[in-house]
Formats: sequence, structure tokens, C-alpha cells
Amino acid sequence: MGKNEAGKSAVLRALSKIKPSDGEGYDGLREFPRGRYTDEFADQDWPVASVRLLLNDDERAELGEITAALSDVTTAEVTRCYSGQCGCVQRSGAAAPRPDSRTAAATPR
Repeated sequence: MGKNEAGKSAVLRALSKIKPSDGEGYDGLREFPRGRYTDEFADQDWPVASVRLLLNDDERAELGEITAALSDVTTAEVTRCYSGQCGCVQRSGAAAPRPDSRTAAATPR
């Protein structure tokens, strides 16, 4: 799959925490950058992991059955914050933008 220390486990941990099956949340004291924790952590609910999903035709049709307002959604981006709150942004129309070198499909922050 990849070399040791290439980040495979970090990606899998980030994906598992988008929708945790074991209820494990994020621990800001342990996982937020230590040098910034005291000054910045309490200022806002920081995003910690995001995943961008490209929807296939079957998934788009299923959304359209729920409500016509979602029938042209092509991608969904889900972001989880340290508090456990989760947000979703839907995009319609043209294909999803490709991640550049600074972003990835699942990005632990």
C-alpha cells in the first residue's frame, strides 16, 4: 500500500472521525497544534477533517427523490470540527474541482 510513515494511518483515522462508528471524538489538547492550543483553541470551533465526495448518478437520483432542490448536486463536502459538529456543503453543476497540492480528499488538520 505504501511506505512506512507515508501517512496511511493518518488518512484512515481522519476518515473514521468524519463519521465515527465507535463514538471517538477529537481531543483538542492532544490533537490541536500544541504551540497554538493555549492562544487559539477556545477562540472558535476549529475544523479538523474534511472529505469531498463525488456523487454518482444513482446517488444523485436518490437525492432528487428526497427533494428536487438536491437533484443537480454533484459533490458533497463534509467537515467535522473539534466539538464533533459536522457540516456539509453541496455543489451543483460542473464536476468537482480537483484537489491541488495543498488539499486532499480527507485532510486531517
